[in-house]
Amino acid sequence: MKKRITVLSLCALLALTGCGKQPQQSQEVKESTQKSEEVSSVQEQQKTAIELTSLFKDSGDGVYAATAKDGGLEVAYQKAENKEWAQLVAEVKDVDLTGIKCLRFKLAGDGDKILVKIESAAGGKEMTLRLNSQGTLYEWNLMEEAEHAVLKGENLKVLFFAAPGAAAG
Repeated sequence: MKKRITVLSLCALLALTGCGKQPQQSQEVKESTQKSEEVSSVQEQQKTAIELTSLFKDSGDGVYAATAKDGGLEVAYQKAENKEWAQLVAEVKDVDLTGIKCLRFKLAGDGDKILVKIESAAGGKEMTLRLNSQGTLYEWNLMEEAEHAVLKGENLKVLFFAAPGAAAG
């Protein structure tokens, strides 16, 4: 049975709007409703965010099929044996991330867990989330030095693992 996740957006933010005001909060994931955290105008958002949603693709395992939909991605996946750690990956190349303060993404799904990981030659950070059908806005503050070093590293990738470690039948 195929399952679905929806990546409604993934942005790298240049400002701390909605990302927590203090660097010590960097390990926390902020959840909020779409209405309370949306940028007030498209023009303002363009000045402070770099959209990365369109960069996602299957990592080569053939588990994920991503289709552009309403400015985001509708992702169907079916995990089989030996595909437990298949991933949806966004390779960030030729994108200047100087000054990035946080990653903001909105995800929706059927209740499965999803592992979100950023990694580069400089290291990696990860967090596990539970999806819901309404969609939740997550913000990952990357102001601490270790996290910011990952963003500056070569071969930067954002990885999503749906139902990590489990084959879905």
